[in-house]
Order: sequence, then C-alpha cells, then structure tokens
Amino acid sequence: MEENVIYTQSNEPPQENSSNKSKKGLWIALGIIGALIVFGVIFGVTGSNDQNTNSNAELLISNVSMTYEYNEYLGYTVKITGIAKNNKNRNLSYASVEFSIYDENGNNLGTALDNMNNLGKDETWRFEATYIGWLNVKPASFKLADITAF
Repeated sequence: MEENVIYTQSNEPPQENSSNKSKKGLWIALGIIGALIVFGVIFGVTGSNDQNTNSNAELLISNVSMTYEYNEYLGYTVKITGIAKNNKNRNLSYASVEFSIYDENGNNLGTALDNMNNLGKDETWRFEATYIGWLNVKPASFKLADITAF
C-alpha cells in the first residue's frame, strides 16, 4: 500500500537558533579581520604622510623641497625634489612618489609625480616630481600624497 506524501514549500526562511546566529557572525567578523591583516601585509599600509620624511615600509623619503617658476605661456611649473631610499631587504621593480600642491588658501592645485623602475636593495633615488598644469595661481605648499613601491 502506497502512502500519499504531500510536500509543501514555505516562503519563510528556516529558523536558526541564537547560538548558530552568533557563531555565524563571529566567523564573518574573523574573516573580515583576517582579510584586512592580509591586505596590510601585502600592500605595506602605513599611516605616515609627513612632507619631509616618511617611514613607509618600502621607501624612506627625505630632503624634500619645492621650487617653482613662472612662464607667461605655461603659468607656474612646480618641481618637488628629494631622496627616496629602498628600505626593504629586496629589490623593488617599481617605485613612485606623489605630492599634492596647494595655494596660500589651502586649495589643491594638482599633483606632482615621479616614478622609476628597478630600485635595488638599500639604493637611493633622487626624485624630481613635476607638475605642469598651466597654473595661474602661485603654489604655496605641498604634502606627500602617496608612495607606491613593489
């Protein structure tokens, strides 16, 4: 004799007890924390952005200064020079420095950038980050915006 079995589909999600919910939340939180730690290790994340020195895990930046000149056709041309030292225990295949340039009122005028390839272990690089942006406003200050090195 066959039994008739009726299957029904509910529109409500299955109920979880509170113990399973807290375990799931803990695993999600641990996964996020782990991902942030891995990201920080891979990309050498640091919090320093001092304009004259930076203790980035990859590059040590020092002796930074800004010069500019005015040309009636181009406006102000800005050069930011300094020294970057490979602070890692290995060769870097690429390195770049970026500086934000500001007027006397603190308005961002643009970005000066320089980059290079193949910076050996403990080698130094004399960078010259340049901005040619047809500025009609005299640049007054700058700050280190980003370092990229790998």
